[in-house]
Amino acid sequence: MSTKKVAVIGCNSRIGPDIIAELEASSLFTLTLLQRESSKPAPPHSSSTKVITLSNDFPSEQLISALQGHDALVSALPGSAVEPHKNLANACIKAGIKRFIPADYGSVDSSDSIVAELVPLYKQKTAVREYLTQLSSQHPDFSWTSLVCGHFFDYGLQTELLAFNVPKATAEIFDGGDVKWSASTLAQIGKAVVGVLRKPEETRNKMLYMQSFCVSQNEVLAELEKVSGKKFKDEQLSSEEYIKGKKDAVDKGDRDATEQMVAVLGLTRANWTREKEFANDLLGLKEENLAEVVKKTYDAL
Repeated sequence: MSTKKVAVIGCNSRIGPDIIAELEASSLFTLTLLQRESSKPAPPHSSSTKVITLSNDFPSEQLISALQGHDALVSALPGSAVEPHKNLANACIKAGIKRFIPADYGSVDSSDSIVAELVPLYKQKTAVREYLTQLSSQHPDFSWTSLVCGHFFDYGLQTELLAFNVPKATAEIFDGGDVKWSASTLAQIGKAVVGVLRKPEETRNKMLYMQSFCVSQNEVLAELEKVSGKKFKDEQLSSEEYIKGKKDAVDKGDRDATEQMVAVLGLTRANWTREKEFANDLLGLKEENLAEVVKKTYDAL
């Protein structure tokens, strides 16, 4: 399988612009960006990159027409969008797409039964992956790859996803702060997408784990204090008690509680270096330097 023409959908999402930037920077692919008619203009892209506008509900006829002639489709839509992802997969089959990369990109592992029980969102991601597995068994020319990347590190520092409030110099530290967890910058995720498309046979029908680095909260805290020149005030918490305290609200669909649950799970159950399908080497990814990433992210705040 040779991958030359790639379509990207979800261009203006949190990770869409970085995926597009890395695909273009590779100079390996001809790109097409698919976006809704209600979307804001596509993110910066090369003049050679084509933009196709679709109706807001992505009618299958429009999708099939837009995808014909392409080798791969990369989704950067919300990972909770089960039916849209199934519709995309069906359109891929009819359009002759050979590789589909769904929007897994998990802070945590959606195949982890404990995670799935605590956060319903990850059952939805599993449902998409199971559907793709079924389709690939029925249509041998179609295949998929999911990427599990851990927390979006740079985005996580800009928000409170990593349990640091950088402007206020405060932190919530779980289980002593020495638990190691994998995380990826948005650019590293884009590079991983390139890596998948460069090695279609080796990545065929697999859920792959990747990272920028595997770090602890205490290591991140030390770098933040170094670049800010401030001593952070930290609150020491038990992840087990924290999760118990959020579970009822998550079960009732509370969005903030769900995000907080995902945050702590991504800080305590996300060390991808122990996974059989840890794929940094396969995808050609170099580990990033924590100090450099923290400084760059802090300077951009």
